[in-house]
Amino acid sequence: MLIEEKEGIRLTNKNKETVTLTGKEFSEIVGGTTAKDYQGKKENNDEKQWFSIQMPQEAMLGSYESASLFQMPNKPETAGFSFYIPNTLISEDEESDFNRLIVRLPEDFKITAKNRETGETLNLTAFQLFERCNDTDANEYTGGKKSVEGESGKGWNYFAVSPAAKITDYEERTLFKMPKGDYENFFYYIPNKLVKEDEEKGTLQFSLPDNFTVKLSDNKNGEKVDLNVEQFLKEVCK
Repeated sequence: MLIEEKEGIRLTNKNKETVTLTGKEFSEIVGGTTAKDYQGKKENNDEKQWFSIQMPQEAMLGSYESASLFQMPNKPETAGFSFYIPNTLISEDEESDFNRLIVRLPEDFKITAKNRETGETLNLTAFQLFERCNDTDANEYTGGKKSVEGESGKGWNYFAVSPAAKITDYEERTLFKMPKGDYENFFYYIPNKLVKEDEEKGTLQFSLPDNFTVKLSDNKNGEKVDLNVEQFLKEVCK
């Protein structure tokens, strides 16, 4: 990492407290550190250590209601393996210019990665996953979840909806209403990780996997309807 001596580097802790260091001060602190120097610290009465794993968006293959699917880097010992992480342990890196992801795992968390083609499994500890995935780059992964309007295939469907469909958003999901038609009084939720705002086009971009189910609810009469992605597309993209 090349940093100018007088360059200002802003650091923020989890309490949102900030401090600015010069490039020279920052280099003196982190120069020569190794992966073990970044293990999570024990806090107060919490006996567990935590590991913060920073990865690019390309590492994520898909996001579902309660968990997200990630792929391992394209290295000989891990290529082809994928694993699930609960969504409660995933956040976006607000300090990153590239919308990188942060996976924060306790030291006793166990990961079972599986190669879908061979059926082989790989059991990892939180620290072992940290060693293999932390600070990886987009070019170390194959494919990944992309948001490209109008494209389908490879298990994903990408399309745009009007911002007028949005009612309100919550921490992990957003509430939408259906357009006029057979389901115009129905509402549905979409996980926030599957929705992206396109400010240039003034639309909301949905990225839904083929096996995603949209659960519609009519709060007036209590009626509920499940739509697969193909059925949902026919209703919202008329």
